[in-house]
Amino acid sequence: MPSDLSPLLFRPPNADQSSLAQFTFIGPVKVSSSDVIHGRGLIATRDINPGECLFVTPPTVSANIGEVKRLWSGSNGKRSIEEVAEASLLKSMKRSIKAKDKATAISFMALTSVHSDAEIDVPDIGQYGASSSTDVLLGRCEEVSALKAIDERRANDKDELLGIVRHNAFGPDYHNYSRIEQTWMATSSPDPSPYSRILGMYPLAAIINHSCTSNAVRVFSGEAMAVHANAPIKEGEEIVWSYLPPAQPYHARQEQTRGKYGFCCRCKRCILENEALEAAPHVWEGLKALDYLNETGMSTATIPKPEKFDDFVETVEKLLADPLLSNEASRSLRLGYSNLFINFFNTALSSNVDRSRILSLATNLHFAFASFHNASTEHLSILHLCYELAATTSSTSTSTNGSSAAGDSARKKIAFWTDQLKR
Repeated sequence: MPSDLSPLLFRPPNADQSSLAQFTFIGPVKVSSSDVIHGRGLIATRDINPGECLFVTPPTVSANIGEVKRLWSGSNGKRSIEEVAEASLLKSMKRSIKAKDKATAISFMALTSVHSDAEIDVPDIGQYGASSSTDVLLGRCEEVSALKAIDERRANDKDELLGIVRHNAFGPDYHNYSRIEQTWMATSSPDPSPYSRILGMYPLAAIINHSCTSNAVRVFSGEAMAVHANAPIKEGEEIVWSYLPPAQPYHARQEQTRGKYGFCCRCKRCILENEALEAAPHVWEGLKALDYLNETGMSTATIPKPEKFDDFVETVEKLLADPLLSNEASRSLRLGYSNLFINFFNTALSSNVDRSRILSLATNLHFAFASFHNASTEHLSILHLCYELAATTSSTSTSTNGSSAAGDSARKKIAFWTDQLKR
């Protein structure tokens, strides 16, 4: 394991991206076509603890973010940032295909251009004769000077290459294209700051299969991707993460995996929720009726008044407390309505809603994230909220009641959330 990733993680946004190869690291994982959800994936070569680094890799090929901003700005709104980024990435891919050294081209030609429940032809990584499948996906298969005939055909098919991009490339994770557009529209500078990446091919990460209950998370530093375990992983167990925001209800996740990726998710969480909702259809109908409150970043014009919103939250709490639901099912369903709770928190914190009630709700949401999507960005924001609320409510409690019992309770509460943050 790399002893120190700080030089990578704290690089300035405008640092030279060509030096990222020095940070490449492959931990206790290997490519496998057996014991995986679909096609091929990554499995653990030994027991892995939460927080361990699984791998670090730069993209084998990427869109030039400076070029993307320049071309997008010059289109005067006729082209979207996503469209320009895809075109830039395709340009880089075609340049790799024409290059004498085919290692980079082979890294992404080894990927499929579709996702499907049906059996599909997965390119055989072994055909390139590399010492390991990992080397192929990292663009290290330097002994190959020519593409296979089938790859030549695929490489000359624009739709095939675009399919590879749309099913495998990694774009902006938490600042989506709309957010980037808003940022860039606010300045006339050609500098793409504060962004240092836009779209790239990370073939080793691209073969990780989907699950709504992840055991790995990724973070970007510039164009480098670092992947860590966020749950215990047994030797031989598959590395999985969610292809879509996990803080969505069951029906929304199913629609997205079918519509965008062509498969029906049958992960542990989806099976759990489906069985629970079939056993308690009234819970499903009750939650779906509140879907409009479960949107990300609701405008102040559409968010109910704190008192009314409090009633809606109380309705959700009663539905999740239904005796037909197990504790595990309730936590999983709660995670799907995270945005509803977060919208309520944003409203309640600017009103006189009892802070201890907000802390109680946020604590339950924390345990939902810890069970199904630990250490995600959304989870960390909930942890920080709980920590701040614990500190402020305990401080208020201690100041109004100076007893040692109150002080001990306050200290225990803050110590608990400090420990949760460290984890």
